[in-house]
Amino acid sequence: MAVRNRGLAALVLFGVLAAIHTWPLALHPATLSRNDNADTMLNEWTIAWVAHALPRDPAHLFDANIFHPERRTLAFSEHLLLPALMVAPVSWLGGSPVLAFNLALLAGLVLTGWLTALVVSRWTDNWGAGVLAGSLFAFNAHTLTRLPHLQAMHLEFLPMAVAALDRVLALGRPRDALATAAWFLMQALCSVYSTVFTAVAFSAALVARLGDWIGRRSRAGRAMGLALGLAAIFSVPILLPYYRVSREQHVVRSLDEAAHYSATWRDYLATAGTLHFNTWSHRFVVYDATALFPGVVALVLAGGALVTGVAVRDRRARVCLAIAFVGFILSFGPQTPVYTLAYHAFPLMRAVRAASRFAVLVLFGIAALAGFGLASLLPPIERRSTRGHTLARAVVAAAI
Repeated sequence: MAVRNRGLAALVLFGVLAAIHTWPLALHPATLSRNDNADTMLNEWTIAWVAHALPRDPAHLFDANIFHPERRTLAFSEHLLLPALMVAPVSWLGGSPVLAFNLALLAGLVLTGWLTALVVSRWTDNWGAGVLAGSLFAFNAHTLTRLPHLQAMHLEFLPMAVAALDRVLALGRPRDALATAAWFLMQALCSVYSTVFTAVAFSAALVARLGDWIGRRSRAGRAMGLALGLAAIFSVPILLPYYRVSREQHVVRSLDEAAHYSATWRDYLATAGTLHFNTWSHRFVVYDATALFPGVVALVLAGGALVTGVAVRDRRARVCLAIAFVGFILSFGPQTPVYTLAYHAFPLMRAVRAASRFAVLVLFGIAALAGFGLASLLPPIERRSTRGHTLARAVVAAAI
């Protein structure tokens, strides 16, 4: 019961934080908009189309009402199926696409922070560490400068999928394999980009935990194979329209496109946060820069987890470190040979236009490692503390 109450309190907390970080959006969600941005309007149309078509003709959901008479036109961009379903009642009751978009945006921020907090607090046995990690992953320089991109708000199932995979590798139970595939599917239902990110995160996790599943008689290996097989099967109905569009319409992202939208070292020092921008970061925010700065406290605490060895000793922290490292390498696109090899080896990589967005894996890894770093600094008696000042310090630290 205590755990449930803490979980509900954390959900309310992240609701408040989402309202603060997007203020004054929560006051007027039906009228305030980013319709000055074409991506916002595209996403508004997408969630309106899904809400319209799904109850009427689900078999032709991807045959959207654009570019007639072409088929599978929803697959020309992100499908946003799960975010659209979250707010579909708004459309069914006559609400505007602007209102539906804004509610989906807020829901993505809240759920991403909340579910990350639940996972990291369980891993560290520390609610302060969980809230810090959730705040860092949901409300960072990258997320808060991409509000027109609804898919960037909905990464809530990534930490749940990684946690489920950890249980597969630790316990080798079929039920955990099924849970892993289910969480992977939930993230895949959010966007194609997040499907790629989750697949890459799984790959990094498996490399970081080689000893736990390699071997003919490995129970974890069999369960892991079951999890990955089910995840692939579950994803087929979502990815098949994209595959057909890539073959019929030649809609494939080239390496040149990925190179153009790759990260640079300057991006990891770029942030639009007022404090940082005015004092030092403005030197790194150039035209079409991608804000990827994780935050001072995040870097210090994640660095602490590395220095103390927690990031290597703890199997979950080691996975987060591997995810961050792989995301960092891939975010530079074809500037590194790893990206080119992955592009040719894995067809899903050809759906990625902006390689810089692999940095969300960096931000997730650093957020989780910061949680481990904070937990290692607190005395055992405070590990399970839910006192207001403990959580308040975590929230304030995440904003620096």
